[in-house]
Amino acid sequence: MSGCNLENWTVSDLASALINEHKDNKFIRVPMFQRGKIWDKDKEANFIDSLKKGFPVGSLLFYRSVEGQNEIYTLTDGLQRCGTIKNFAQKPTEYFRVDEIDDNLITSIYKSLEIKSEENKVKSIIKLKIEDFIKMKLDINDIQYSEFADFISDEFPTVHEKDKSKEITTFIKPFLKDYKEKYEGIVKTYIPVIIYMGDIGDLPEIFERINQGGTQLSKYQVFAASWSASQKKVKNPKITELILKKYDKMVDDGYTLDCYNKDELQKTKYFNLFEYVFGFGKYICDEFPYLFEPDIKVDEINPMGFELLNACLGKSNDEIKDLHSNLYDIDVDVFEDKIIEIIRFINNVLSKIIRFRGNRRKEKKVLHSKNQIISIIASTFREKYDVSNLDRNKKSWKASKKKLEENLINHYVYDIIRKEWNSGAAGKIYSILNNNKYLKGISKISWEATLNSWFQDYMARNEVLKVSAAREIEKVFLNCIYAPIFSAEDQLSMDKFDIEHIATKDAMKKILKIYDGKGLPISSIANLCLLPERVNRSKKDKTFYQDVRYNEKVDMRLIEEKYSFTEESDLDWLDLPYTKDDFDLFKDYYFEFLKKRFDKQKEKFYISMKIVDK
Repeated sequence: MSGCNLENWTVSDLASALINEHKDNKFIRVPMFQRGKIWDKDKEANFIDSLKKGFPVGSLLFYRSVEGQNEIYTLTDGLQRCGTIKNFAQKPTEYFRVDEIDDNLITSIYKSLEIKSEENKVKSIIKLKIEDFIKMKLDINDIQYSEFADFISDEFPTVHEKDKSKEITTFIKPFLKDYKEKYEGIVKTYIPVIIYMGDIGDLPEIFERINQGGTQLSKYQVFAASWSASQKKVKNPKITELILKKYDKMVDDGYTLDCYNKDELQKTKYFNLFEYVFGFGKYICDEFPYLFEPDIKVDEINPMGFELLNACLGKSNDEIKDLHSNLYDIDVDVFEDKIIEIIRFINNVLSKIIRFRGNRRKEKKVLHSKNQIISIIASTFREKYDVSNLDRNKKSWKASKKKLEENLINHYVYDIIRKEWNSGAAGKIYSILNNNKYLKGISKISWEATLNSWFQDYMARNEVLKVSAAREIEKVFLNCIYAPIFSAEDQLSMDKFDIEHIATKDAMKKILKIYDGKGLPISSIANLCLLPERVNRSKKDKTFYQDVRYNEKVDMRLIEEKYSFTEESDLDWLDLPYTKDDFDLFKDYYFEFLKKRFDKQKEKFYISMKIVDK
């Protein structure tokens, strides 16, 4: 018979049960459907601060069972709080906060040191030394009052020079004693625990219901519980490895996971569908770094896998809650293989832009939004395959493939420049699945209107001291222009390239200084180009025409033809002796330069993208 009891557990009881050291053989285990550890240090610190102040922190929910002489408590709700309690009990000093130090204590120590200068600076150092002194002790009982004077003497020699050790110890002792007493108060604090006794199979549903009204769980974190019953054998060994990394991280953090047997899972490869989709999302991010943002935390849920699989099934974002049921009805291994095949196809089609070396160093920077790439992959997938029959291509695929190869890259760039995916993205994906726009071309008239509108947006910028860095939208456009200009040797060489302002930022700022806050669009796309780093960084604030040493190092004709698309006369206006009454003249010259160069950029862009009048 199901039922619940309410018990009060101290913080000390919870911590000892979590690390398997409870005096009464009580053990807290974490079910595998639990999400990973998601609280950051600030949230943990706020929770401990609530305990210090006696604020209510909510109840925990355990499922109780008995194994021999041991009482097993499965942690159904409260992982983040329990994790923080465990960490606090093991390393309490890490949660010490500077704002706990009384200003009167700092003042007393400062006066005792008899340092007459830089009072505020000295007091700040004293405060930091107190924090360091406490945090260097892992066990709070290791904090000895008499050691503090010696600890700060390396910073303040007057401690020993004027024999101030005893006096400083007198000041610090009450504070440290009070700190220890507060700790003892926290570990004795009672936290309400609801003990559930009933069918263990109900735990995922209980977990989901508890968290339906909360704000801390994303829908994907709730899926971890509600999808836990659907099992499949995972064929892809890399996905298996990524799933296990999540659980290994939790074990490394000191949790005992209920039913987790790594060796057995590596052998059987059976996981629930949430775990599979979790691992799939991480897998594609690892395998295709130019298409998907990289995963940093092994236990963090990446929505990409969930949303991409759902879109490839032709479902709207509102139907993602049923993804596990829809996956259960198909051959997931075949489905995965076909999606990976399409991802590789997209990766190849877009490689000219997304993999272009440009100004990248070692990082692989994704240039598009998550929803844009999902729409491209899912709509292409559905052009080739019918989910009900994944063994063969659609009859229309051959013709569709040709159109996609011709049009996809243009749509990719067009949507980024138009900021198509900045809002209402989820609904747009579903709309495109039913009416694949990527099969249709974009006319030169549409391109001309879009590019000119984008250029005009820059003209309204008012940059004086702060100049915008190149964003993804500028990088995409520049990649399109320079991709056919850069040779294979350029792409494979060790050379690095900078996105450079032709009319340099410092040169423009120097002139704008005399105009009392009036600014111009210094970072306009028409003022940007790529230049080889080895020569670009030597010229600093000068243009490549003004820098004599730069001219000696490079073939200026090559710079003009391959990188800048300018002539020296294009920048004559930058050398004129402007006065404070010449802003309008300066602005007219600059705008004329921008318009002329943007026309050249468009010409190069149209050639690169094979955009012609039709």
